[in-house]
Amino acid sequence: MSVSLLETLLSYQDVSFMVAFFRCWDPATIFLLGRLNYRLLNIVRCYQATVWDIPTFLRGWFGRPLDALSMLDAASAIVCGPSVLQFFDRNVLDATRMDVCVGFGGLSEVGQFLVSEGYSFRPAPARQRIRDFDLVAMMEAARHSESELRVDGDKSATQEDHGSRAFRFLKFDRRASLRVVIVHLVRCELHRFVLSMHSTSLANYISSTHAVSLFPRSTFLKRKSFIGCQERTPENDDSLMIEAKWLRTYEGDTGRIALVGSVTKVDADAEIGFRCIGDSRCWVLSTKTRECCLPLEKPDILRGPAFEVMDWASGITRHGSYLRVGEPFVWSSWARSRGQLSASPSYTT
Repeated sequence: MSVSLLETLLSYQDVSFMVAFFRCWDPATIFLLGRLNYRLLNIVRCYQATVWDIPTFLRGWFGRPLDALSMLDAASAIVCGPSVLQFFDRNVLDATRMDVCVGFGGLSEVGQFLVSEGYSFRPAPARQRIRDFDLVAMMEAARHSESELRVDGDKSATQEDHGSRAFRFLKFDRRASLRVVIVHLVRCELHRFVLSMHSTSLANYISSTHAVSLFPRSTFLKRKSFIGCQERTPENDDSLMIEAKWLRTYEGDTGRIALVGSVTKVDADAEIGFRCIGDSRCWVLSTKTRECCLPLEKPDILRGPAFEVMDWASGITRHGSYLRVGEPFVWSSWARSRGQLSASPSYTT
């Protein structure tokens, strides 16, 4: 069997050359290359293990990345935010902040693990001066009734319902570099907190079993991020403003991803319609195996909760936002009752 020049080049170079060689390739093209033959498949798997390896990513913040995955499982928590976008975008070297999202039931477990990793809890001076995080976790649970601790289904309608209380943990690593972990305490389902972030490029998360990007085509192929935040949320943390500022810096410094907000025409690159986590528009990586699903094929390794995405033509977004993400069929039914849905030809169920 003849060997192509590309196969020869990649087979006899070290990993650093391979990483640099594929840096300007989009993810879909890289994985399509791996389908050509078994030799190229092994090359692509080696590249994937180098740049999209979840334990290696977690090692940037935790000395025990496998224990970190176990903690996410035990606490029913996920990692989200800008660092996960940088993980998928192969640009994690300059990331210093990690966001962990958790419900009340797993708050103490997350805090205990962070302390065991050398992190110190730093309360916001304007909110509290208690530095014992276990005590803070108990006080948070005592402040709310059982019905207030969880908001889901038709109660999870507004941006405020998807808000969080943020707790900051800091440490300096061996190179004297500051590492920051922000723990977001939420009342809604964790995936709804992810979907309520500033824009679609941030709709990514890592759980104990999978790393998932919910809008990979627009983010990593078309290099667009559609603004989806709706109401202001003065009662919770200022994460939406922080996310917006970070994205503008990420866009301005490198030109990587363009923000799309108020426009005068429908953008065909927006992934709108009826969706679910793990559908054919998602990009899914497994933490257990090298199994990978691209945003070009129907995955079968994950099937999660449903949601729907509506663009500005439906008449349900606020000024400055291109789309709204919500419960399946709720907003589309409302828009259809007002005769707005027909104005959005790209909406499909």
